[in-house]
Amino acid sequence: MDKKEEVLNYIKYVLEVPRDEYNGMPTCPFAKKEREGDNLYIDYMGEGNDFITCMEKFYESGKDNAIFINDVEMPIQILNVINIF
Repeated sequence: MDKKEEVLNYIKYVLEVPRDEYNGMPTCPFAKKEREGDNLYIDYMGEGNDFITCMEKFYESGKDNAIFINDVEMPIQILNVINIF
């Protein structure tokens, strides 16, 4: 299974599933409509396809939502800074 498929499965089987703690609502009530309506732009960030390039391609896609997959190891120091927020 590639990363894009993993992301779509996470959206479908985690974010779209009704949850008791939200009174039967899914974690993200908009996810299913956006996924089924093919309104999600999913791309991989990496060498030659940086964030700006992904944003340009997303803009050109005409879709309303984007997910950028960044599958690189990050030093623990950076992760600690990110977790502060």
